[in-house]
Amino acid sequence: MGSKEDEMIDAALAGYSRVDPLSGMEQRVWRRIHDARTARRRVWFGLAAAVAAASLLVTSVLREPQPHLTIPPPKTTAFVLPPPVIPVNVPRIGMHHRKRLVPRQFPLPAPLSVEERALLALVTEHPAIAGQIGLDKPVEIQPIEIKPLPGDGGE
Repeated sequence: MGSKEDEMIDAALAGYSRVDPLSGMEQRVWRRIHDARTARRRVWFGLAAAVAAASLLVTSVLREPQPHLTIPPPKTTAFVLPPPVIPVNVPRIGMHHRKRLVPRQFPLPAPLSVEERALLALVTEHPAIAGQIGLDKPVEIQPIEIKPLPGDGGE
């Protein structure tokens, strides 16, 4: 009896294996796998957005309000200095029309820099400030003492 039942079971199972799978089965499996991946991505994106929103909310609630200070713009004054002195031409002698090669003052004074002009304007307009920072005292330069090098016979 066991063999007749075995034959029936084998025949039934053989019939199952001869059946073709339903059409579109492979596409449905791949779509389900893809949908599962997409759903996981959506969950992580939603979680990240929720964490960002919560951190912004906590930061805005715990942040102390800053007082609004208005700082006035600094006062500016324009200083007008006279133009630099230009050397005068030497009068023409005879038929030679030349300028004097050696200036009357040597070395020629260089024009003041922007910083020097600002310092000059500060000292002239605010002498009290100049006294506080020590600009009213003359500069004393100590004499330089140069010792002879050993071996020069100056020992």
